[in-house]
Amino acid sequence: MRYFEEKQKMNAWWLYVIFGFQLTIIACILIFSDELRGKASRWDSFLYILGVFSIPVLIIVITQSSTLWYRIDETGITYKYFFFRPKKHISWYSISSIHFRKYDAFSEYGGVGYRNKLWFKFRDRAYILNSENIGLQIEYSQHRRLLFSTNKQDELFQFLINLKNLKPNLPFDTYVRER
Repeated sequence: MRYFEEKQKMNAWWLYVIFGFQLTIIACILIFSDELRGKASRWDSFLYILGVFSIPVLIIVITQSSTLWYRIDETGITYKYFFFRPKKHISWYSISSIHFRKYDAFSEYGGVGYRNKLWFKFRDRAYILNSENIGLQIEYSQHRRLLFSTNKQDELFQFLINLKNLKPNLPFDTYVRER
């Protein structure tokens, strides 16, 4: 195996529930409101309803189509978060440490998605797109940290061990760290 590649999509079923509830209430208000029925024409009412429904639908489409892709090979780590982050490559020379780490998405980063660490630590970033609590932590130049969630934890671990055997100077720790 010459490289490891993983794609992740956010599974935000709760987003449908929140926006569905919100849109039902807003639609009832717009349809049954006496002020809107009396003062606005049919075209204006249609535009109100279209505007109210299009924003949540647009948010759902963007969130559900966002994809995290990363690839690890002999040259380094390449990643891309479609819609929010262009493709970026980090070479092994600029990486000081790479290890698996337990994390809590909500208490450390404030949720899922592309996040900065809480409490004004803007050098710590995370791409968390699943409900697992173990991710790949990369520490590179100027004390910057990057965390990737992974669905293929065992495969990634085996790949990094094999890559370390090929490249002994690879800065990979084989144990899982606590925060």
